[in-house]
Amino acid sequence: YNRSRRFRLLSFNHVDWGVIFLQLGDIQTHDSRQDAKVQFTKAFAIATRLLEEDPEDNQALRDVMIAHERLGDVAQAFDDADKAIEHYLKARVIADSLPKLDSEDYRTIWFHNFRLGAIERRRYNYDAALGWYQQAAQALNDAAEAGHPVDGPQDKHWVKETAMRVSICKNVPLAVEDLNHVFTLNEDLARRVMYLRAAHLADHGKPKEAAETLTEYQSRWDLDVSESYNVACG
Repeated sequence: YNRSRRFRLLSFNHVDWGVIFLQLGDIQTHDSRQDAKVQFTKAFAIATRLLEEDPEDNQALRDVMIAHERLGDVAQAFDDADKAIEHYLKARVIADSLPKLDSEDYRTIWFHNFRLGAIERRRYNYDAALGWYQQAAQALNDAAEAGHPVDGPQDKHWVKETAMRVSICKNVPLAVEDLNHVFTLNEDLARRVMYLRAAHLADHGKPKEAAETLTEYQSRWDLDVSESYNVACG
């Protein structure tokens, strides 16, 4: 028991250091992101070893899941979407297999699905993104039905945002085909769908149509830098 505890604490330390390096990598150097990857890889190796020694240890299984989550994060930092998806999928499989004891367990499942949806949305795979966001929404519904609602102070925003992402993924493909579709939507949704229509067209070799979309956007609503950044990164 003491040996397992010591190794688990060591794994946690590697995760903590990896998070620090990853945050530094966002604002400083490529090397910091590489340092983060090293730390998360060490955490994964320790967690995997503990799980191999005791396959019935759910805490060790959670530690492996967390390591996959963090390796997915660092893969995103390197713009390696395929590797990020690989790790998030493995983390999601583990989360699904674990007993659901409280809202945090359901929040974890929501997190994996939401992250996978975000990656696919950024790759303009709207059907795939829609599927993940719908599963994220289902995790929130399952939590409520199980008596473990995900309703913390910060959760309310993400519950609302999950529903918004489902609507976005349903409507952006329609708006790409016909700009007039945007004008059938409520304003909050229309603003985001129109901007994403412009981004989609620009990234698919249609700069003229993208510029026309942004011009139409600006004629209806103010387009500030912070809003366009947030929408583009969503």
